[in-house]
Amino acid sequence: MGDNWRFTKINFGDILSLLAALAYAFYNTIVDSQVRVQKINSLVNAFQQFVTVAIFSTILILFQRRSFGVGDFSSILSLSYLVLIPTLGVFTVMNITQKYLLPFTLSLILTLATVFGAVFAWTLGGEQVTTASLLGGILIVVAVCLTPIKKLLHFKLKKN
Repeated sequence: MGDNWRFTKINFGDILSLLAALAYAFYNTIVDSQVRVQKINSLVNAFQQFVTVAIFSTILILFQRRSFGVGDFSSILSLSYLVLIPTLGVFTVMNITQKYLLPFTLSLILTLATVFGAVFAWTLGGEQVTTASLLGGILIVVAVCLTPIKKLLHFKLKKN
C-alpha cells in the first residue's frame, strides 16, 4: 500500500482539520437545538448566520488593510458562484433539513461533500486516485448507507 499509510507526526493541517471537525460538531448541535427544539425559523437562522459572517469578514479585511478588489469579471463570477451555490445554498438547505434529521445523520450526509469533491477532482481536475482516498470514500458512502438501515432495523425490532 505504500507510504500513504504511515503515521509519522501530526502537522498543523491535521490540528486545523480536527479543530474544524469539533467546531462543525458544536455548530451542528447548536443549530439542531435552535431549529428543532426552540422552533426557530430555519431561513431566518441561516440569514442571520450569513449576515454575521459578512460583518465579521468585513471587519477582518479592514483590520488587515486588504483590498476589496477581486480582479476581473471572471473572478467576480467565480466568487459569486462560490458564495451563492456551495455556501449560501448548502447552509440554507442544511438549516431547513435540520428540522427533520438528527445532527448525526445530517453530518454523515454532509460528509458526502468530500466524496463528491474527490470525484470531481479525479474526473475534471486530473487528480491521481490513491488507495487511501478510494477506501476513505468507500467508507463514507457505506456509513451514509448504513445509517438508515440501522434505524429501520431498530424500528422493526421495537415494533415486535
